[in-house]
Amino acid sequence: MTQAPSGDWEDVRIVDYIHDWAVERSKCGLDSEKYNRINDEHLSPAMKLLRERGPGAIAKALPLLGDDNPDVRLAAAAFAYKIDPPRCLEVLRDLMKTPNMIGMLAYSSLWIEDPAACPDPVVLWGDSVPEALLKRWAATGVD
Repeated sequence: MTQAPSGDWEDVRIVDYIHDWAVERSKCGLDSEKYNRINDEHLSPAMKLLRERGPGAIAKALPLLGDDNPDVRLAAAAFAYKIDPPRCLEVLRDLMKTPNMIGMLAYSSLWIEDPAACPDPVVLWGDSVPEALLKRWAATGVD
């Protein structure tokens, strides 16, 4: 998992790399620096390679929508939204049901891809959720 993906990798190998790094990203908790570093150094470059290869290559990430790890499902749904909007929308909406970081990131991802499909966040989580999350983040001492 330490070797960065390259242009000579097969699509499936890149998808496996995305899976593995999305699992690692899920272990970051509230360490946003580490989370963003995984995005910038691993996930984004791998996804860029698949994007450059076109819709057929991106579609190879669709099986990740059924992964047990919510962060893997989030990565796949956000990445492949334009390839299969109905399936990705279903996954993002399912992830949004839980008022946690993954739920909020799923909401943000959907907002970027299809703002009209986003539910009202107050209806979704109630108006106290952002405040509760901010208190939890403050209690961890993580910047």
